[in-house]
Amino acid sequence: MNGRRLRPVGMSGWSAIVFQREDNRRELIAIDDLLPHLDAWERQ
Repeated sequence: MNGRRLRPVGMSGWSAIVFQREDNRRELIAIDDLLPHLDAWERQ
């Protein structure tokens, strides 16, 4: 996302996904914020 590689590692409640970044830090992203990127991921 935004040129970075993020690996999903868990959920936070019902509405956010926990991703691990390449520097091993974790980042929370709401599912609603990921939906606009779905088509791009399916093409890869």
